[in-house]
Amino acid sequence: MTGLAFPSRRVGLRQALVTGRAWERFTERGLPVHEAQLRGSHAGGGAVFRTGLTLRPGGWFALHLDPARDMPDLAAAGAVTLTLTLRARGLAPVERSLNVTGADLALVEVPLLVAGQALTAERVAGAPFAFSVTVDPPPLLLEGLVLRDHDPAEPAAGVAVRANGADAAVTDAEGRFRIAALPLAESVTLDFDDTAATTTHVLRPDWGGRVLSATFSIPSA
Repeated sequence: MTGLAFPSRRVGLRQALVTGRAWERFTERGLPVHEAQLRGSHAGGGAVFRTGLTLRPGGWFALHLDPARDMPDLAAAGAVTLTLTLRARGLAPVERSLNVTGADLALVEVPLLVAGQALTAERVAGAPFAFSVTVDPPPLLLEGLVLRDHDPAEPAAGVAVRANGADAAVTDAEGRFRIAALPLAESVTLDFDDTAATTTHVLRPDWGGRVLSATFSIPSA
């Protein structure tokens, strides 16, 4: 049985040029990425990398190429800015940038041993380059009801509501209020100003939804 023979001592192998994760703040949900583009820009010009995209659950992704065939010559470019553009369903394109050097993007030969044969492959010296992409979750609507002493028969009308210190709403005659977009935070401090008294509640929003309904109590006037 004859062994595997290679016509050339140099072989082409794909390499991950960029790896990373794209996800939503607070919920940690991975973004439904379906397209990615990587550009390199420097003082003398720029180039778009011809890469393939691999996706994994949870928002993990990788952009890969064959350095010997697809890598532009940027070794002498000095400072290079890599700009990654991700497109995900239902979201505007997201861009993130990373500053590297031409030396990071230079091709180097690495030895390989395949089927007993000594071969070489060209690799990008500094790859893979890591990107972390986070986006804010969609706005969360708060529909609130304010009662006095937890009594459904005693709605609190005319109460000013502040969210993390900012004026947000005033309760109606039924004690109800709406805040169209809660402040983006793991916890939101709601202050209910009723004449001379202020009652504070701390809310931990579920950013995985679109509407949050909650009932709050303040002391009787």
